[in-house]
Amino acid sequence: MKKQLGEATQLVQKAKSIQVVTHLDADGLSAGGIISQVLERAGKEYEIKAVPGIYPENADNLSSADLTIFTDLGSGQLDILHKNFSNSDVIVLDHHQPHGQTWSKLIQVNPHLIGKDGSREISGAGVAYHLAVEMCSENVDLSQLAVVGAVGDIQNFWGKLEGMNAEILDDAMEAGVVSMEKDLLFFGRHTRPIFKTLQYFTDPYVPGVSNSESGAIALLDMLNIPFKENGTWRTPSELKESEKQALADELIHRAMQDVPKELLSYIPGIVIGEQYTLEKEEPRSDFRGASEFSTCLNATGRNDRPEIGLEIAKGNKKDYKAELMRILATHRRNIAKSLRIMEERGTVLGPKKHIQWFNAGDDISAKIIGTIAGMTLGSEGTDPYRPMVGMASVETGTKVSARCSRLLVLKGIDMASALRVAAAKVGGTGGGHMVACGGSIPAGQEEKFIAEFEKELLKKK
Repeated sequence: MKKQLGEATQLVQKAKSIQVVTHLDADGLSAGGIISQVLERAGKEYEIKAVPGIYPENADNLSSADLTIFTDLGSGQLDILHKNFSNSDVIVLDHHQPHGQTWSKLIQVNPHLIGKDGSREISGAGVAYHLAVEMCSENVDLSQLAVVGAVGDIQNFWGKLEGMNAEILDDAMEAGVVSMEKDLLFFGRHTRPIFKTLQYFTDPYVPGVSNSESGAIALLDMLNIPFKENGTWRTPSELKESEKQALADELIHRAMQDVPKELLSYIPGIVIGEQYTLEKEEPRSDFRGASEFSTCLNATGRNDRPEIGLEIAKGNKKDYKAELMRILATHRRNIAKSLRIMEERGTVLGPKKHIQWFNAGDDISAKIIGTIAGMTLGSEGTDPYRPMVGMASVETGTKVSARCSRLLVLKGIDMASALRVAAAKVGGTGGGHMVACGGSIPAGQEEKFIAEFEKELLKKK
């Protein structure tokens, strides 16, 4: 990518007006935050906007500039961009599979073009980081955002960052902005009480603990691990090594009682793995852990406030943290309300009984339907080792999101591929990751889609 990065640097340096267009998920907002800081440090004027994707209808609305930089999107929409930007200088910093027509004024920086796997080895924020350090080596401090983007894009799938992501992590650790340690793979390790992190630890599913506050408390009591210290809830990051080991041993033992036999040996690897701490952030803050930081960014995009996420990613936390906290509170209330709806409604099995699904219609926001599908896995009346599909109504039809345990990948499941094929068969579109993917289908095609999706998944067995 060295040649393309050099050419991109030259374009940025000579451009008088620049617009940046980025994706509104955690990876995209991290990428946008990186490029924003690069441009500001270089003294460049620019405009930035976050979008849910590039489509014919919104490509026409992008303002003209000497240079347009796309981050975490663009490679899969080259035909659309060609129609609108064939006479303009364009830089695409993306990690998705390239598709479509290129043109002379396009510089595309993408790992797939050099034989690297963009779904596993580097995120959109990681590609943006490579341009950052190409422009100035002092931008190495932005490596922490590349780590956040990679984690937000589930690239630490098996408990660690690999390939180009691992190289960026090395940069971040050497710069002193990120530290890494082997630890329990809990979410909220810097902010949540220990029993809450246990309650929401569901992959692997731990019988009697996952989705059970009382079960999580009982486990800690049994292991003599205190919840509080000096009147304050202890977080997982404050556990002693002996407590971590005792807890890990018990979680692995219990999870092994419920998992398919052929997957037993993989349980330790998804209970313990790498955890990344952002050393410049305040202890116990929502920005201290890479996974928590990425969740904050994702929440702003999911709640139509990506501009707040961009400001947070740019480092303007003091001015925007209060608004972020309001967004997070709303986000959490919406999730809690949606989970109560799911408790009352439940799920149903597909015609071949290989998947579970539900159609929430207008009762659950399409913006969080994937989150709800994931959290419903392993709840009462569901099977943690059957894929879960959630649906919600949108103006253009029905939004579809699918989630499953990471362990099912070891059995050959690739939900993104299956969902893409099934959606196309009913006139829709889809894609994503093997264990977390989504798409859209026409209204009224929900049951046909489920049958096709199940059929595609069973082909892999």
